Amino acid sequence: MFKPTEEQSRIVTAARTGQDLVVQALAGTGKTSTLKLLAEALPDKKGTYIAFNRAVVEEAKSKFPSNVKCRTAHSLAYAAIGYQFRERMTSTERVTMRQMAAWMEASKFDYRFNKTNHSLTPEQIAQSAMQSVTNFCKSTDLEVLEKHIEVPILVSLNKKSEKIFCKEVLRLAILSWEDIQKSNGYLKFSHDHYLKMWQLSRPVIKGDFILFDEAQDADPVMLWIIEAQKGVQKIFCGDQYQAIYEWRGAQNALENISAEKTLWLTQSFRFGPKIADEANDILRFLDANVEVKGYPKIDSRIDKVLNPTAILCRTNAGVIQQVLEELQKNRKVSILGRKEELIYFAEACGDLQLGKRTSHPELAPFESWQEVKNYADEYPEEAQEILTMIDLVDRFGVRRLVNALREVVPESEADVLISTAHKAKGREWKSVKLAGDFLHPQDMDTEDLRLAYVAVTRAIEVLDLSEWILIQPLAKDSNAKKNLKSENVLARASENTEVETDTQDFRSGTRWTHEQDLQLVEKSMKGSSLNQISREMGRSETAIESRLAKWYLLAINDSDKTDITRYDFRHDAWNESKVELLFACWEKDMEVVEIADELDVSIFRIATQIIRHDLVEIGEAFTDAIEEFYSHDK
Repeated sequence: MFKPTEEQSRIVTAARTGQDLVVQALAGTGKTSTLKLLAEALPDKKGTYIAFNRAVVEEAKSKFPSNVKCRTAHSLAYAAIGYQFRERMTSTERVTMRQMAAWMEASKFDYRFNKTNHSLTPEQIAQSAMQSVTNFCKSTDLEVLEKHIEVPILVSLNKKSEKIFCKEVLRLAILSWEDIQKSNGYLKFSHDHYLKMWQLSRPVIKGDFILFDEAQDADPVMLWIIEAQKGVQKIFCGDQYQAIYEWRGAQNALENISAEKTLWLTQSFRFGPKIADEANDILRFLDANVEVKGYPKIDSRIDKVLNPTAILCRTNAGVIQQVLEELQKNRKVSILGRKEELIYFAEACGDLQLGKRTSHPELAPFESWQEVKNYADEYPEEAQEILTMIDLVDRFGVRRLVNALREVVPESEADVLISTAHKAKGREWKSVKLAGDFLHPQDMDTEDLRLAYVAVTRAIEVLDLSEWILIQPLAKDSNAKKNLKSENVLARASENTEVETDTQDFRSGTRWTHEQDLQLVEKSMKGSSLNQISREMGRSETAIESRLAKWYLLAINDSDKTDITRYDFRHDAWNESKVELLFACWEKDMEVVEIADELDVSIFRIATQIIRHDLVEIGEAFTDAIEEFYSHDK
């Protein structure tokens, strides 16, 4: 029996009052041990401990007293409703998307974009309907609604097409949800379906108190169920600074719950003061009013590690890159999660290179590999992961990437484990290296900062930041306070880390602003070269060229101010002979659309070549196009 800290004792005392509580437990501060103490302090009461992760629940079962039932959210729902659908969930019969589309009687969806005809297949319409049902099941709504529909980006650019699309998909989504609720239904049945059905039944969780763990990443459905319980003490536990799943619908319940009292656990038992210092730098960036305390008995350090136990990345593409690098060092590599997901990502890139469409969610909107590159060049902030994948595919080829991923071994056999920081949450290792695909602190939004905090606090003894401290900011930030904070975060890390100064060439770029676009045109009007503008604005020449092409197309497209530069469904093979043809067409005063048709390449490609070869004078028409564009954006 260990002696509780003062913080733990205060929490136990507060729990005995019967008040609803929020327990904020910073990284490694003994959250499970504290909840166990709390449960032991209420021996005459019956409680339920709820978490989403089965492994966490199994660990809790081995530690908690007999007056507490430890359950996953899904196990509660299964016992009430899910068991009725056991046969559907265990069926080995597969229903393909083509079969689903046929069952729904989904039709091909035709629409217009950029004055050309396009279409979505019945299978794609069926997939949209099923995704809408998935989104509904992750919400607290009581019926399937239009807001649950994810509209493909090309369809969304035409409001009339978007309206028709939503009407048809909503009809099929409602039809699908009705089938899913039948014990003998046709469509695939998942665990989230019976959890949603349980919520809709307004269940009652019997007992005197509920311990809801990992509340910072609460599933909205389960949070709704717990908050709806009456006459039960509710204790929510977690770390609001580790809320990293809001992007997929999770809610940071710890920020919004109106409990009578909030108490903190700040003494970490996982790592020592040096790693705590790194974590606190990030917490200050998050404007936290608390700090995590390192455990003095652990001599943690910040240092470069040749062969770390674990390597954490921000993106799946970063994971693939690290797998390649570690295999080149003849190390046995394991990854957290299913390697099939990463193989799917790589093979989707290969399909696009061959001119085939892919259903991969990151790449589904594109028809060719060149379209992916065009998009990544023009919208680098939104395409960070795609940018890394483009670089890997161009350097190594898809086959080599896939072969490398097939060499991944089980964790028990590995020399090193590689993971995204998201999947690493809840884990810890003796030595951890952060990969170089994280953002610079000044470019991080709140969720990226939380992800960095999670990553830093996975290390017990050694934290390797040798790649992380070399990350360059995407663009200068006018917020002096933010810049100062980001300098402090990286400066502390670099104090104790020796790194080589010869670093990789990081791609610059972030979302363009109204002011930056005007500056770009002004510099061009003054005769500055692409190279000079690139250096002055901190962006690649390709990004500069693409942006000017955008304004050129909008300037000449008087009848329709829609941004037509994002996609054009033609392949963009380009060579010197096409340059000569471009010049010939230009001499004939042909329109840009006509030239694109003549050369059988995208309009955007023609526009970039016109900019590259100074065929058009950049003037006030560009400025007018910018002002018109941003007036619609307000």
